[in-house]
Amino acid sequence: MKRSIKNVSKVMVLTLGLTMLTGCGKKKDDKVDVDAMIDKYAAYCELGEYKGVEYEETLYEVTDEDLEYQINQFISQGATPTEVTEGKTQTGDTINIDFVGTINGEEFPGGSTEGEGYDVTVGQGRILFDDDLVDREIGETFETEITFPEDYMTEEDIENAGMNLNGQDAVFTVTINSITRNILPEYNDEYVAANTEFSTVAEYEENLKKVMEESYTNAAKSYNKSAVITVVDENSKVNEYPQQEIEELIEEAVDSVAEQAASYGYDMATFITSKYGMSSEEAFRAYVSSLAEQYMREKILICAIAKSESITVSEEEIEAERELLIEQSGYTDKEDEFDDLYEKEEIAYYALNEKVYDFLLENGVPVEKTTEE
Repeated sequence: MKRSIKNVSKVMVLTLGLTMLTGCGKKKDDKVDVDAMIDKYAAYCELGEYKGVEYEETLYEVTDEDLEYQINQFISQGATPTEVTEGKTQTGDTINIDFVGTINGEEFPGGSTEGEGYDVTVGQGRILFDDDLVDREIGETFETEITFPEDYMTEEDIENAGMNLNGQDAVFTVTINSITRNILPEYNDEYVAANTEFSTVAEYEENLKKVMEESYTNAAKSYNKSAVITVVDENSKVNEYPQQEIEELIEEAVDSVAEQAASYGYDMATFITSKYGMSSEEAFRAYVSSLAEQYMREKILICAIAKSESITVSEEEIEAERELLIEQSGYTDKEDEFDDLYEKEEIAYYALNEKVYDFLLENGVPVEKTTEE
């Protein structure tokens, strides 16, 4: 099976929000020896073929359907909730209903609104008889039959309710009390001028397409980076890793998440389950460990290529990368805090990473995808 080496260096900091690359309180460094950094990590690698390699290319095109979707989203932001006094329910309406549920003619606990009414948006599937809520009039009362899913209730739910609804057939008597519908504004120059920095629909749509094309280009480049480094990785051999650095990355990430958990008043296990979907602290540590090794493997390969091609970065390029990272990581007004967290060598590596990937893509051979992702 092919190993997929992702472009994880920025992901580890910006997406996960973890202090993966440096530790709090590390001494700031005003200068960095980029050549020494490159030599250090390149030494771990026996670099294989990396120029002119074929990689499966990802291409994204902004379609008319994509533009229309974004425009509709923009229009919907100006929708005005309006109570409907006549007509029938439609998908997307928010309606207030009363209902009484029975099984074998008997009401069951939790199966009735008890005259309080219940708000539900038609078509979202949040109620079992959602399909029967369309095309109904205000004041209409009707019956609908449903079967509860086999896994509708947990054992704890069953114990608390004193009954098991799983797999049961039920009849609900439903009354439509009111209908509220989002009335969309007219999409014209006036609406655009009032809600954007543009004066006309044409200006807005021209900019929207430009922004989308830039976003699609960046997304495609990210996939292509992953594709080309995977091929380089397969052609190369990493003899060993700087294990101490990897362990430091792992501990810093785990400690950072532990601090986040404490700040929200959670224990570590509960926090990582709710935020990261991990079943245990051990699973989270294993996940972080895999990311740390991927990051280090990529760093070794990037530095090996940089050494082979005499690619380096200047102080100006490092500072530009620093400014970009500050913007992307949300530290715009906290530059001192950013500098306390992230060492200049790592910022230099990010700048180097971009230059090496640009070199690989410029010198690679993109081929049409043979598999559907």
